[in-house]
Amino acid sequence: MFVVSIQAPPAIPYSSMVIGNLVFAVSFISLLAWSNHRYKAKFLAVQQAFQSQLEQRVEQATETIRQLNHTLERSQRDVVLRLGEICEVRSEETGQHVQRVAEYSYHLAKLAKLNAEDIDLIRDAAPLHDVGKVAIADAILNKPGKYDEHEYRLMQQHAQIGYELLNSSPQPLLQAAAVIARDHHEWWNGEGYPNGQAGENIHIYGRIVAIADVFDALSFERVYKPAWSDDKIIAFFEQQLGVQFDPTLAGLFLAHYADFVAIRQRYNQEK
Repeated sequence: MFVVSIQAPPAIPYSSMVIGNLVFAVSFISLLAWSNHRYKAKFLAVQQAFQSQLEQRVEQATETIRQLNHTLERSQRDVVLRLGEICEVRSEETGQHVQRVAEYSYHLAKLAKLNAEDIDLIRDAAPLHDVGKVAIADAILNKPGKYDEHEYRLMQQHAQIGYELLNSSPQPLLQAAAVIARDHHEWWNGEGYPNGQAGENIHIYGRIVAIADVFDALSFERVYKPAWSDDKIIAFFEQQLGVQFDPTLAGLFLAHYADFVAIRQRYNQEK
């Protein structure tokens, strides 16, 4: 019987220098790992702080731009209103006419549930509805009696003139004002001017301002007529439903007539 003996491998001798170097290497690697971890933590903290500062700066810049845009829009609205008032002074009307028309139009647009952008545009652009009158002679604008056929044709030109004066601007506010100037004398049945448009072919801005403008014109004395009573105004609008005026919009106006009277009274009290 043979017995095979297995001997353990001989021990590898390590000198103290080798062991010392190994310990040093392990310690150095551990130190590097610890330092790297701390560096990453610091880097992450700096990165987060920078990101926070950047977001604050962006937010501040955005707010500054927002405020500047608001100031610009407010200035633009004010210029439009003043220009509209100048046009009314030429025709011996008070500047409050354009302010009232803007407020009536704004309220009717809300009743019609237009979107917020359209509602604001109508209010801000409405004061320029008669800007084309700057090209109409004073003798026609302020004639106390009825126009003859030639005078009426000349007076009708102010709608197209107003459109042409404003339409070349790329600004949304003036584009809206151009549409209103052109369309607010169009009739639902197609018998208005300047283009004989009918029904929904008339821009809704024009259909809204048409109601506001006529309501205010009838409510106050003009060179060619006395002020009408509210009963007479209501009867007129009832007769013109689907004739001169959009029947849906005019129906809303009549259903909320007291609201428009309140706006009219508010401006009378502010005189």
